[in-house]
Amino acid sequence: MTGGVVEVHRLSGDSDIRADARKELNIDFPEYTRWTELAQELEETASAPTLKISSHGEFLEYRSPGTKVSVHVVNNDEQRDEWPGHGDVWSVSLG
Repeated sequence: MTGGVVEVHRLSGDSDIRADARKELNIDFPEYTRWTELAQELEETASAPTLKISSHGEFLEYRSPGTKVSVHVVNNDEQRDEWPGHGDVWSVSLG
């Protein structure tokens, strides 16, 4: 395997996924993840990577070329409902 995608947006629409993670992994995943919260955590990391930002339609991609990790963030005017809204993490790609 050379890569993969964690579809973070599915956590908001399916409470069973969060319940299964809590039960099987003893981890509580939030329904939504704001990019600003994740970015703040990254900034507090000693070896935080420099991110390149590019626009892909209704998403912004924050990519670390050195680690080949991308975070896709919703970049439209939609508010949260059963799906993430503006500024929420949509997915994390590896590779």
